[in-house]
Amino acid sequence: MIDQIVVLFGAPDAVTTNLARQRDGALVDDFFHVVLDYGSCRIVAHASSLMPDLGPRISLYGAEASLFQYGFDGQEAALKDGAVPGDPTWGVTSDARVELCRPDGQSRLLDVSNGQYEAFYAAVAATLLDGAEPPVSAEDALTVMRILDAARLSGETGKRVAL
Repeated sequence: MIDQIVVLFGAPDAVTTNLARQRDGALVDDFFHVVLDYGSCRIVAHASSLMPDLGPRISLYGAEASLFQYGFDGQEAALKDGAVPGDPTWGVTSDARVELCRPDGQSRLLDVSNGQYEAFYAAVAATLLDGAEPPVSAEDALTVMRILDAARLSGETGKRVAL
C-alpha cells in the first residue's frame, strides 16, 4: 500500500501509526492504521487480518468526487487456481467494482483494467539484463523504507513522526 501511495502522492511530511496484535497468540502485529500527513491532505492506510472483505479496498475523497474500489486483483486468485500469465483469463478481476461518486449524488462505474504482474517482472529483467531504468526508482524505494521506519516508530511510541 505504501509504495502505491508514494507513486500517487510522493513522500508525506509525517506519519502517525496505531499497531496491534488482534488474534489470540499473535506473534507479530496483525493490524495497522497509518495516517500519512501531506499538509492539508491526509491519507489513511489500514489493514487487519480480522477485516472481512465487505468494505472498499480503496477510498479516495476529493472536493470534486470520491472513488471507491471493491474486490481484489484477480491475479492472486488466478495463481491459486493454477493459471499463468498468457492464459485467456489471466489478470481478469471479475469481482471488482470501481465507483466514482460526485457530491451531487451522481455516480458511475469505471472499467477495471486487467492486472499485469508480469509487466513489473519483465521490467526488472530488462533492468538487470539490458540496463533499462528500473520499474521503481531507488529514491522511491528509500522513501517507502523511511515511511515504514517512521510508521513503526510512531506505533511503538504513540507519537507523530516527521520524515
